[in-house]
Order: sequence, then C-alpha cells, then structure tokens
Amino acid sequence: MEVIRYDEAADTYIVASGFGEKADWFLNLQKTPRAKIQVGFRRVEVESRRLPQEEAEREVLDYACRYPIPMRELIHIIGYQWDGTEEGLRALTRLVPIVALQALSTPLP
Repeated sequence: MEVIRYDEAADTYIVASGFGEKADWFLNLQKTPRAKIQVGFRRVEVESRRLPQEEAEREVLDYACRYPIPMRELIHIIGYQWDGTEEGLRALTRLVPIVALQALSTPLP
C-alpha cells in the first residue's frame, strides 16, 4: 500500500494497492468498508471507497508529477511495464486500485 496523498481538509488518505485487487487489505475493505487504520502514530477509524477511474487517474498523474523518482521505483517494484507516458499511467490505474480512506467523525462500535 502506498499513500499517494493526504487531504488534510477532508481528513482523507488516498492510497494505492500496488499489488492490485488481490491484496488482502483491499479485499478486506471491499467486504467491510469501515476499518481502523494506523498511519505513523495516528490511529483513525475510516470509511473506504474505491475511486472512480477518472478520479484515480488524476491522483496518479498528480503523484507522478510531484514525486517522479518514487513513482518510477514503485512501478518497478510492482513489475508494471511503463512506457513513460501519461497514457501509460492512466492504464496503470486500471490495474492498481486507488482507494480513499476518509476519517469518520462517528467511531466504530
């Protein structure tokens, strides 16, 4: 899992499932969208949702612009054959789910 961006105003983490739809954490969130996560020393209860394709593409393109070296390293780690183009990054989002984890104001029971 890679944190692509943290939206402080919405208290939402945007994360990528580098190992696709078969990653355990992704499968668990598909079954139970509410979860407790830990980021650094922060523990928070969240509601998850998979981003629609267009929104996922925007997030990945933005991440690649902000962090080109880590993006290339991540792509290499997951074994994706990227041609260096924007379209190649858009295609990546069809293989790598992008998920929003929004903090809940009402805690889980």
